[in-house]
Amino acid sequence: NMATVINTEDYRYAMNVIHATLTFSSGSQSVTTPRKYMGFVVQCFIDHGDTTPTNLWDLEILDAYGMDVLNGQGANLAVATDKKVITQIDLDNGMACSGALTFSGTNGGSSNGEADIYLYIARYR
Repeated sequence: NMATVINTEDYRYAMNVIHATLTFSSGSQSVTTPRKYMGFVVQCFIDHGDTTPTNLWDLEILDAYGMDVLNGQGANLAVATDKKVITQIDLDNGMACSGALTFSGTNGGSSNGEADIYLYIARYR
């Protein structure tokens, strides 16, 4: 089993991509990016592992000001949907983010269910 980690941060280009893994050894898991981001969240891809979190678990990605950059779209995630994409349209044409980002999963159970999360940010510069 993997830990709850930030796997990669692709920050060198106009499109930033952060890959985080949440492993639910307890109901709540969170991890924060070492880097800070300023831009617009345009997509989030959630890939449930072979061992999934508890059905209808919740994901928030909070910026430095406590704003959920998923705009509530990560609530009640159905694990039967193996690969869930939250699009720019779901995010009201993109959500601004500023600072380090905290990937926070709740209600995920404790059976080491995993979710890989890929967050796409159009960098503001």
